[in-house]
Amino acid sequence: GEWKNREIFRDSGRGHEIRIADAIENVPGPEIYIVGYSRNATCIGSWLSGASRSVNISLQAVSVEEDGAHLKATIVGEPLPMKVALSVECDLSGSEVSLSSYYLQLPGEVEIYLSYSPSTQPRTATVTLRASPVGSTAMYTESTEIDIPKGEVDTIPPEVEGTPEVNTRVGEIIIIFSENISESSVERGVEGGRIYLEGKEGRYNFSWEVQGSALRIYDVEMGGRKGFKEGDRVVLHVEGVEDLSGNPMAAPYEHEIKVGGVEEPAPAYAYLILIVAIIFVAAVLTSAVIKMKRRGEGKGSAEE
Repeated sequence: GEWKNREIFRDSGRGHEIRIADAIENVPGPEIYIVGYSRNATCIGSWLSGASRSVNISLQAVSVEEDGAHLKATIVGEPLPMKVALSVECDLSGSEVSLSSYYLQLPGEVEIYLSYSPSTQPRTATVTLRASPVGSTAMYTESTEIDIPKGEVDTIPPEVEGTPEVNTRVGEIIIIFSENISESSVERGVEGGRIYLEGKEGRYNFSWEVQGSALRIYDVEMGGRKGFKEGDRVVLHVEGVEDLSGNPMAAPYEHEIKVGGVEEPAPAYAYLILIVAIIFVAAVLTSAVIKMKRRGEGKGSAEE
């Protein structure tokens, strides 16, 4: 199509531009593109010159448990291409809800994850998904009700299971708990200084996310330097993390990380080699003792 404006924005260092063109026949009005140095163009939005948009959301529950639910939404729209920004909420008090993606190129699907504390009584919750086309003020909404079964009230505190997975090269740590944990409790722990990484020169900054029972720490940096400092000994400290019933950890957890590569447990064959070596040394010593004893007996017989 014919470019209407050649330089809305130009990144002179990388050769990227933002341009407007009426290049797609089935989309009325011009579109906005990001253009790379190779002249490849990616459409990121459009103006419809009075034409109307249409977005349809289909929302349904995949599974509903006593402590969490999984829903899926299928979203279609026209005219294409169209990209939408998504948001979600739930009216159940104390619940936490998240999306697998907060932007979606139509048509497409998005997963919705809902977590909450079990209750001794059955409950009903309403989940609402909103989609807004990028570059538009229009908002499309779809809601659905889910029936939550009753469950047993949890009184067992969460605890760290095993040894955290640590990749010191990229600055990533994955901590697995015995049950799903509360994202808000992790946020309070990080902001309150109860979850930290401390090295010889002070504490590291990091990003984090909660995925069910896993706490992932990533983008570790200190003083503008990304990753762990080579040769550093870093203490991972975690306390105050709660499960979805509000039970906090019974005791703080600490783990020392020796920087210099990816922490890996010793392979099984290393222990096998050690055991074989011990058996071999024992056999050699036993043989030597027997030979010495036999020589002593032979010498005594000769003297007689």
